[in-house]
Amino acid sequence: MGIVVNSGQASEAIALNVGSNEITMVITEKDGTTSTYTINVTRAAAPNGGGNNGGGNGGNSGNNGGSGNITTPPPSPAPSNVERITVNVEASGKGVVAQTVIERTSNADGTKSDKVTFESSKATEAVQKTLAAGSTAVRIVIPDENDEVKDVRVELPVAALKTVHESGLDLEIFTDNGMITIPNASLRDLNQNLYFHLVPIKQVDERKQVEERAKKEQLVREVLNDGNIYVVDRPFTIETNMPSRPVQITLPMNSSHIPADASKRALFLSNLAIFIEHSDGERKLVTPELGEYAEGVLGLTFEIGKFSTFTILNLDQGAEGTHSAYMVGFPDGTFKPAQALTRAQIATILSRVLDLPAAGTAVAYPDVTETHWASEAIRFATVTGLMQGMPDGSFQPEKAISRAEMATIIARLQNLTGEANHSFSDVRGHWAEGSIANVYVAGYMEGMPDGSFQPNKTLTRAEAVVVFNRLLPKRPTVRSHSLLDRCSYDPLGIPSY
Repeated sequence: MGIVVNSGQASEAIALNVGSNEITMVITEKDGTTSTYTINVTRAAAPNGGGNNGGGNGGNSGNNGGSGNITTPPPSPAPSNVERITVNVEASGKGVVAQTVIERTSNADGTKSDKVTFESSKATEAVQKTLAAGSTAVRIVIPDENDEVKDVRVELPVAALKTVHESGLDLEIFTDNGMITIPNASLRDLNQNLYFHLVPIKQVDERKQVEERAKKEQLVREVLNDGNIYVVDRPFTIETNMPSRPVQITLPMNSSHIPADASKRALFLSNLAIFIEHSDGERKLVTPELGEYAEGVLGLTFEIGKFSTFTILNLDQGAEGTHSAYMVGFPDGTFKPAQALTRAQIATILSRVLDLPAAGTAVAYPDVTETHWASEAIRFATVTGLMQGMPDGSFQPEKAISRAEMATIIARLQNLTGEANHSFSDVRGHWAEGSIANVYVAGYMEGMPDGSFQPNKTLTRAEAVVVFNRLLPKRPTVRSHSLLDRCSYDPLGIPSY
């Protein structure tokens, strides 16, 4: 039976044996969350033998000269092998909005383990400032600059989860090895504290074991045929008590793995897949969405319904088959037709499906570094004259592309010039009026049911599929239907193989 001590009060005397004594303290916060600390106290033996008497009498040990006075350690300090680190809570993409504390424990093997609890008071502060900043997600950032952290445990009290859900915001857990994005809808009606245990697999031999398991999987062999497979980056394991709900995972890729040559780079990126090993024995292979993880770092995003071990694979599929799909669906079988596409993503699609000579010179955009995941695709789109930068000299790769911009790209690609008639009421005098009219007359893009074109509206995935299916002479195909995400979709969401 433990001893209950209120904050600010001393406990009764604790009996210590001669030698090492382990004392466990459980600290309960006002919101019901708990933190556990372990302190090792070593009691030296008395030089005149009095220590035996002190040790034998337990509660009287403080009165024996050989043992000295024993007092209860204060409950607040962490053990000497625990470092407290203040880290940021951010409004995703909008800067720091709050701070919280990581407990970083040094393990006997030289590695370190992190634990962070997102207290409800911090959640309230973060939510208020995130909404004020105009962001859509609260992000907990857990750094590991020296790559020394073996695992991370994130605890999310139910009160904090409720606060985030009621705000309408998503919740992100961001580490150097992977990011979890919990959509707001997945936070609904959670009635228990959640934890996430994140473990990057850093050992080479463990990575090799994952690679061997992947090679033996039937679903992988169906896709590969006589091709090769290898693990691109470290696998990532996530354990949690969260019920089965849609969650988004993003894995970063070290830029050193990505070929510098444009053609090799495009092929490499098109062959990437995520091998998922669920703890219940289920195995999946999904194609990720490419995007930016951090500045200059490629991110591979996919959706899951339960947590597992995730590994980035490169599937060298050999010479058999046709070109891969220029757009892919999501692991839950949906296509998300209303989701917007960025300028970088459109540049990537263009580089995948077109073989055009350079018609201009490369431009060094200040916001597209050499290590940016889409730098080669953006270079291709620029030198072929299909895409241009902004008036301020930037490219804005993560900006959602508009319908007017897409119309301009098509007009340049198909060399559509001259005047064409149109009846769109919202296009008169628009900078892209000529391109919109020509693309409409040529049948590549349509207007809206109300007779407008909505040139400044973002281009959706469904609209992009329609455009590229009309531009390309043949739709993408796949070798096996077992890999769901290698199919393309029409605007109604019907798979097209």
